[in-house]
Amino acid sequence: MSPLVVVRRANGKVRLCVDLRELHKNILVDQYPLPRINEMFAATKDVGWFSTIDLKSAYHQVPLHQDSKKYTTFITPFGCYRFTRVPFGLASGAAMFQRIMSNPFSGIDEVMFFQDDILIMGKNKEEHDNKLKLVLETIKEKGLTIEYSKCKFAQNEVEYLGHSISKHGIKPKQALVEAIKDVPCPTGKDDVRAFLGLIKFYSKFIMDFKKKTYHIRQLLKNKAKFIWSKHCQNAFQNFKKDICNAQFLKGFDPKCKAIVTTDASNKGLGAVLTQCDDGNKEWVVAFASRSLTPAEEKYSVIERETLACVWALNHFRQFVWGLHVLLRSDHKPLTKVLTTTGLLNASPRLSRMSVKLLDFTSDVQYWPGVKNRVADFLSRMSLPVSDTDEVLDDERCVAGLFDDGMEAIYIRNGKRAGIRMRN
Repeated sequence: MSPLVVVRRANGKVRLCVDLRELHKNILVDQYPLPRINEMFAATKDVGWFSTIDLKSAYHQVPLHQDSKKYTTFITPFGCYRFTRVPFGLASGAAMFQRIMSNPFSGIDEVMFFQDDILIMGKNKEEHDNKLKLVLETIKEKGLTIEYSKCKFAQNEVEYLGHSISKHGIKPKQALVEAIKDVPCPTGKDDVRAFLGLIKFYSKFIMDFKKKTYHIRQLLKNKAKFIWSKHCQNAFQNFKKDICNAQFLKGFDPKCKAIVTTDASNKGLGAVLTQCDDGNKEWVVAFASRSLTPAEEKYSVIERETLACVWALNHFRQFVWGLHVLLRSDHKPLTKVLTTTGLLNASPRLSRMSVKLLDFTSDVQYWPGVKNRVADFLSRMSLPVSDTDEVLDDERCVAGLFDDGMEAIYIRNGKRAGIRMRN
């Protein structure tokens, strides 16, 4: 039996949850992958009409199999109860529901879904309306219920997964920007970690993200004392100003030319992913940076510059892999070294790094430092290595659509736990 946890929703209503940690120790969690937010947003380029649909109490729309209900028993002051529907907080719920949701919706073009949030898009009103009608018919056919107050229909700009999306591109959600503006100054290392974790979600929008957080990040070093200095306060305030003025980022278009501009300093690596059309009009897709490890700081200049190229292409791999990429660097020797002839006289380390570039189809172009200011700046005020991973997707529960009964939980000893979704 598990203890009851009561959570207040944003609208003031109560949601009943259960602390299932003891149960989670004995189950195998479904490994079905959740979609990457950056990949989803890449499909929004040049889209002019949007609708968002939210499913009401998504988990609770999925009935549990009779054999599974006993595993969800929880204690209250009034006795013991058990769920007849999938409870919020079930470890295997998010991945399995994403799997089930993919059955009816994955075949519809211009429609994306992340858990219980559905985004319908169209380049024009007619295309959008046709997709919306098809999605609503599918929802009705599966017997699902939507939260009408959270839905938006036929809009030129919508909020989705913490971002504001329009035909102009993607930018941070205004409500979350306001929340960041109201964050008080950290009073300890835990507050610093919480603040950095919050703002890291929007680091791809801030060209000088490293500079704005450099002094604050120094407080997290192992032997550093927490002293909120004037530099920290200035960085704290400057970042708040910059997040309010974050520029639009365009979605990635595989039909357009992809350009990765890199730079390396003695502190870190920086990169910018841009694209351009036939008229050579260039736009920004994302910024990225990371700091060098103690070992990497000892690399020679050309090794650091090569490392920047390898890291940047892998960082943007989801976009550029399989495409012909223009790789720009302000280190001119790379145009000679990263060739078959140049590698004959390269050091073993440089050769090993260069081999990793074979995963990509790219041309190296010399890009003078006067033109490479963005990547140069990112490399000199870089993020910690541990901060370079992509932000994981939201872990909310989502409704399941299914034809056959499916097991939601498997016990680790090889026997099925019996928690299943009833057909």
